[in-house]
Amino acid sequence: LDIREKILFSDSDELENHLLNLAELIIKDVSPSNLVLVAVLRSGFPLAAILRYLIFRQKGFEIPILGLTPNYINNIYDKPFKSYLKSHSDAEYYFVDGWMSKGVTCSIIKKFWRKLSKGKSFHFVVVSNISGIENNDIISSCNHDLLLPWNIALTDTVGLSQYFQHPTSKISTSFYIPAANRAFKDFESIIRKRINKVANITRTCHYNNCKLQNITTFLSSNSIPNNNWKIGINECIKAIEKGSADMIYADPDALYYEILTEYAKIFHLRLIPIKGLCFNNSHCLVVRSK
Repeated sequence: LDIREKILFSDSDELENHLLNLAELIIKDVSPSNLVLVAVLRSGFPLAAILRYLIFRQKGFEIPILGLTPNYINNIYDKPFKSYLKSHSDAEYYFVDGWMSKGVTCSIIKKFWRKLSKGKSFHFVVVSNISGIENNDIISSCNHDLLLPWNIALTDTVGLSQYFQHPTSKISTSFYIPAANRAFKDFESIIRKRINKVANITRTCHYNNCKLQNITTFLSSNSIPNNNWKIGINECIKAIEKGSADMIYADPDALYYEILTEYAKIFHLRLIPIKGLCFNNSHCLVVRSK
């Protein structure tokens, strides 16, 4: 809880700058009156809610938000989604997720959308894209490894547990935590206040891009299976909270090293410091046990 509070109430305004920029990038391409946001659950929902606020603030349109999980996507209950799509066939649908690490979720959603939409354009929105993938489908504010405060204690923020297959129906399922039972209250209003402080300030972001290291060489030299790793601070925290993190590698001089150190202590994980560690502007890597 202390770690999350520290991030959520930090004095830095880089997150706000990126959120403002992302909203501008979206409405540059599509009219708000014709826009539907599809939150990729779970981490995409807080971002979608904030983007809706920003677009309403600028253009006066309240954008509808749908929700979709990529987990067990072949077994999700998609009838309401199909029904909405049929009745709003002229709308432009923008899928919203928190970040991109390797691009796996984006690929899953894109394949689902191509099959479902019968030729409609695909748009995938994230704050941070450190995957190295660049194409016209993806809208991102930066390629910097940016920690999203709502990703810490995500269940308490969104109210949805990790997804799992229902033992009987096999449908993708999640537990819902009522707002009154969550440790964090009114998350969105905190972000709104932070945004309002910098909304009228000229926005500039400067990052020192790091030299790209050879990920294959690193994995091989540390005996890490090629399909069992993720890069980026959000992926590290996500794996730790899910209980799937086996090992964390991080640059001790990196911005979020202190946070990872605290997490490692709480969860009794081994954190290996490697000076100069960097992959696609990310300074940390998680090896997952499953």
